[in-house]
Amino acid sequence: MKKNRKPSLCHCINLRIVSKNITNIYDDFLKPTTLNVTQYSLLANLKRVGPIKMSDFSKVARLDRTTLVRNLKPLISSGLIELNDISKSNAKLLILSQKGTELTTLAQNYWEDAQNFIEENIGLQNLNQFYEIVEKIENLSTKEEQKNDKRAK
Repeated sequence: MKKNRKPSLCHCINLRIVSKNITNIYDDFLKPTTLNVTQYSLLANLKRVGPIKMSDFSKVARLDRTTLVRNLKPLISSGLIELNDISKSNAKLLILSQKGTELTTLAQNYWEDAQNFIEENIGLQNLNQFYEIVEKIENLSTKEEQKNDKRAK
């Protein structure tokens, strides 16, 4: 069991630590599938919306294209995702393979176990408060973004 530690004075460090801890929990639950939580998330999202163009999928996955491509490579190499050319276009179409569909279905049970574990240990009320805070944090703008917004007006 981890020792009770006091949060850092730095908000960024606290968020990174929390993110790492949650990621480790999901990865631990998903271990029997050989997927990590990032890979599972990509497969589950592709199962939900696919087939889809890579550029559109980057919006669904909420990842920039470079990060998305880097994270997709092992999934494509292992035959979980197929990458097809779209005729008369440079775009690529992502398709969840049969193998990918089967693994995603299996992994969903482990992912749900992780979800339940977190809910049981943190509590739904606390999680709902957390999601409100997450939304506020996601909507914060940097000074540079604020400058760009003013210029656009």
